[in-house]
Amino acid sequence: MKHFTKEQLITMLELQMKMDSSIKTDVPFSHRDYLRAACLEASEAIDHHGWKWWKHQKKNLAQLQMELIDIWHFYFSTYLYRDNLDISSAQKTLDYDLNNDNSKIMLDNKIYELLHMIILEKLDLLIGLSAVKRTEPIVLMSLCLDCELSPSEIFKQYVQKNTLNLFRQANGYNLGTYKKVWNDKEDNETLVELAAQLNSTDPLYSKKLWTLLDESYKKYN
Repeated sequence: MKHFTKEQLITMLELQMKMDSSIKTDVPFSHRDYLRAACLEASEAIDHHGWKWWKHQKKNLAQLQMELIDIWHFYFSTYLYRDNLDISSAQKTLDYDLNNDNSKIMLDNKIYELLHMIILEKLDLLIGLSAVKRTEPIVLMSLCLDCELSPSEIFKQYVQKNTLNLFRQANGYNLGTYKKVWNDKEDNETLVELAAQLNSTDPLYSKKLWTLLDESYKKYN
């Protein structure tokens, strides 16, 4: 199974650290239940996939992918907290867990074989693992691959979303003064347009994306 490069992991962990540190709250890192958040994101992913047998539903792949990217945010936060906010240590731990390519996961005395599971079953498993505060990134990566998210695409979408989140916080999101609509477009739409101008493999990708966001925000607000 394909995984992230060392450089990609470090970049994402650094961005996650900045994001978590930028949130103005009295709740310390030790009291933030990141895996509870992962449970809820996975539940939303189930809805975007479609599961109701009593009505017609169509899988919304783009929204499903977005929920999986959000889960990576909370996974990165969990690894950072467990390794005392040491990015290098968290990178090594996460890299080890991802490369421990065990396609069989035991939960509640039952063995789950990822190779024989569909997306909905893997989301159920991810929720169960998160509920008992277990991280199994191999399950999340398997889900991403099922949903057409390669490691490079995860990296690209993660950096995009994280950079926008940081930009929002820096421009008054928590104070209610940030404007989400620029030039009659939601900032998420503008983000995608601006990101298309850049090479996601550029080491300065997130910094260049921030610059483009800043220029566009000042132009239209």
